[in-house]
Amino acid sequence: MSNSNKSQGTQAIILGIGDELLRGDYADLNSSLLARTLLQHGWTVLEIRVVPDDLHTLADAMADAGKRADLVISTGGLGPTDDDLTRHAAARAGGCELGFQEGAWQMVLDWYGKSDRTPPESNRRQALVPEGATPLHNPSGTAPGLRMELGRATLFCLPGPPREVGPMVELELKPWLGLHGPEGQFLHTSRVYLASLSESQFADEAGALLERHAHALVGVTAQAGRLAVTITARAATPEQAKGSAEAIQAQFLERFASHVYSTTEPTLEKVLGLKLIERGISVTVAESCTLGLVAAALGGVSGISKVLSETYCTYSNGAKTRRLGVDTAMLEQHGAVSEPVAQAMALGAAREASARLSVAITGLAGPDGGTEAKPVGLVCFACALDGQVVAVESKRFAPAGRAAIRAWATNRALHLLLLALGAPA
Repeated sequence: MSNSNKSQGTQAIILGIGDELLRGDYADLNSSLLARTLLQHGWTVLEIRVVPDDLHTLADAMADAGKRADLVISTGGLGPTDDDLTRHAAARAGGCELGFQEGAWQMVLDWYGKSDRTPPESNRRQALVPEGATPLHNPSGTAPGLRMELGRATLFCLPGPPREVGPMVELELKPWLGLHGPEGQFLHTSRVYLASLSESQFADEAGALLERHAHALVGVTAQAGRLAVTITARAATPEQAKGSAEAIQAQFLERFASHVYSTTEPTLEKVLGLKLIERGISVTVAESCTLGLVAAALGGVSGISKVLSETYCTYSNGAKTRRLGVDTAMLEQHGAVSEPVAQAMALGAAREASARLSVAITGLAGPDGGTEAKPVGLVCFACALDGQVVAVESKRFAPAGRAAIRAWATNRALHLLLLALGAPA
């Protein structure tokens, strides 16, 4: 997704609040989202801190951040229980009183009203607001956020659950970021989404493309064979920023053409699903080691029922024979994890589902069952279109655990289906 923003390059500190973060019970997903958002709007993140649910420690952290940064954003500690102390800490850090605010309480009432419920008395705690602070609308939960001045900084207090933070970033934080800070810089962000590529392979092939540019920053995130390349360029005008970012983007598109699946949509299955729906091409899946993960990914695409009527989870050899018609002699000769069996599964699934396009996956996800000839991590794929096998391959994924191997296999199967349609788009 490309965007141009007037940016003002000031300094920010992010505070993640909660004992559960310090214990390692949950990953701090919010801070990474906030850091990316701030970068895209021209802000520099000085520090990311994780702070416990302790009033004194939290108030000190806020006060210190308010002295050193122009913007402080905290996440967490806005719930209805006694250990939710962010409001109290913000008031203490700002040297002001904390009081009940009807406007914030109405936000809580509106949330419960969506399901015709009345909030418990404990939720009144979520309507406590430091003097002079502004409550912020939370469209995904009961806890209003807060915005107030603190030292040299503006303090944003957002809730902890990532599903609530994301919408509030869009609704409350981004509009504020676009209006504050020094004048004279513009940002443009361009992206490239890649599949079937590890981060190390990408780094080797990208080479000098990843070098830091004078007016652009290139970042890469990777997950199970999917990579997102983000190019953020700065310039004196929107047109110059856009030109710089898109020039670097074009180099990535050329070098990684066979792996590119989008420049706008980060979700591989959505790109695939929408293309199938647009072209009216029926599809099915035959899965062994992934046992429904590919089908579930496609099932997350709205409207996929127009082209997907049924899929097959054939874990045992008997199921492969009964449901897909895989010959028992073939299974005995080659074994279930083999390219001939993958081809037979793909053709059998397409035939049984009356689908034009199909993909089959059979492999060893481990941790047990591997041999020298067929080690854990070996996965065989086949893709068929209109009754003909158009792709067959074996991949040996790193033995990084059962979940990782299945995730890699799922993404490769989705990519094979997309490639069979003539992708990259």
